[in-house]
Amino acid sequence: MRPILQRRAAARLAAALLTPFIPELRQQPALAISATTMSGKTRPDTGCVLVSEPRVDRVGKAQVLNAELVTSDGYVATASFETPWFLQLGNYYDVEVRSKEGGDGAFLVSKTPPQGTSSSASWFSDNIFGIS
Repeated sequence: MRPILQRRAAARLAAALLTPFIPELRQQPALAISATTMSGKTRPDTGCVLVSEPRVDRVGKAQVLNAELVTSDGYVATASFETPWFLQLGNYYDVEVRSKEGGDGAFLVSKTPPQGTSSSASWFSDNIFGIS
C-alpha cells in the first residue's frame, strides 16, 4: 500500500512542477466582456458623462432630445437639440439618434476647448470631427 501513495505524491509533484512549462496548462488572463468587445467595433470617445438617461420630449410636432452631462470641470450642463430621428438606447450609446433606415444619424460630442484663446478651425476638426 505504501508505494501507491508515494507514486501518487510523486505524480502530483511532477504535475505541479511541469505545469508552468506546458503552454496549454498555463493560466490565461481573463478577457473583459463589454459592449465594445461584443459588438466587434470600438466605442467612440465622445467625452459624454451622463447624469441620467437622455430623453426625447415632444414639443408640438417636433421631437427634442435632452441630455444632462457632467462637464470636464465638474458642472452639470443640459444639451438639447431637435431631431426627426429616434433615440438609440443601450450601453453602447451615449447620446445618439438614427433614422429608421439607419443611414442618417447624429451623436453628441463633449470636449473642452483650450483656455484663454479662441478655438481655431483645426481644434474643431481634430477634436470634434476627428473623433476616435
